[in-house]
Amino acid sequence: MRIINYKFYIKIFLFIIFFGVVLVQLIQNKYLIINVINNNTVTILCVLFLQVFYLLTLNFRTYLLYKKFSKKILTINYWSKIFFKSLIFNISLNFTGTIYRALTLKKIGIKYSLFLGILYLLFSSYFIVNFFCIIIELFFFTKFSLYFKVIYSIFYFILIFFILYLPNILNFFFRKFLRLNRNILKIINKNNFLINFSRKNFIDSKNIISIFGPAFVLHIIEISIFILSYNIFFPNFNVETLLLLFAVSFLLDRIPFLSNIIGSSEVLFAFLSKFFGLLFYEGLLIKFIIRITGVLAIFACYCFSSLSFKK
Repeated sequence: MRIINYKFYIKIFLFIIFFGVVLVQLIQNKYLIINVINNNTVTILCVLFLQVFYLLTLNFRTYLLYKKFSKKILTINYWSKIFFKSLIFNISLNFTGTIYRALTLKKIGIKYSLFLGILYLLFSSYFIVNFFCIIIELFFFTKFSLYFKVIYSIFYFILIFFILYLPNILNFFFRKFLRLNRNILKIINKNNFLINFSRKNFIDSKNIISIFGPAFVLHIIEISIFILSYNIFFPNFNVETLLLLFAVSFLLDRIPFLSNIIGSSEVLFAFLSKFFGLLFYEGLLIKFIIRITGVLAIFACYCFSSLSFKK
């Protein structure tokens, strides 16, 4: 409880700082923003529609894997209400939605270890698909030098390796540097389960389509959202710059703790986008459009799933 309270106060503090920066930029560029909304209403609505489509696809992918591996009777309506409610919890405080999901599924017989195993499978497979797609897009749709492409690809392969072997790395760290008490041994056992569970299902040809297929669709939707948002400010955009900024945006959205603080990824993205020739407010507004439409989509999906579940 103390840890959760501690994280909550840190999040409030960071929210005030980051959102303060966003608010100042919004006030300073209010006439530009009004003009952008008036001239790009259809585009913004398209972004919102894609955000909803992204969440519905993500929800369906998650539902399929939990139903497949848990072998429990789980209806899509019941799962959708849990899933979208957990996303709302995550907006308020990191990982609270994940904890809520785990506790709720425990009531229908899905053990915590299995929950974590499926969650790790979803997380790692999504990262792998996106990293490979980003590398392919970089090689075939940009004119960067071969040296840059190779270095860029090596960076992503290191990230893939780290994600795939994270449980092994943690076990090595625990055994090497920590005293093996009862709690540490429990964590090691959980990690061993994750290792065995992911290895077994990654190499199973029956699971390849259900694990990686929807992840590829999610990548297409996510990059389409970014392209439309970027196109609002740069109709004649440079493909190389767009793909690099998408990669930056993707990584920022996956940083634990910071990613769910409204204003954090926007400010960081705006700062980093200056190295690609964008003005600070341009990068911030691109990311802010993606954030706001994403939050609206979560609430819309939750309301829809709640009404559907009542029926």
